[in-house]
Amino acid sequence: MKLTRKQALEILTTDEVYQAMSLDKFYSDENEACPSIYDVLGALGVDHKEIGEVLGREV
Repeated sequence: MKLTRKQALEILTTDEVYQAMSLDKFYSDENEACPSIYDVLGALGVDHKEIGEVLGREV
């Protein structure tokens, strides 16, 4: 099966996938936080608008 970009984003934006990511090594002392899913997807060229379209709501 070849996934569409939208299907891949639907998978990647689930809580289960985000919780399974090992983000501790990217913890920022400056921000006192690990990267959000928006940070991760943004690094891949996905913007908030596209994520909102996949989730069916504004982010």
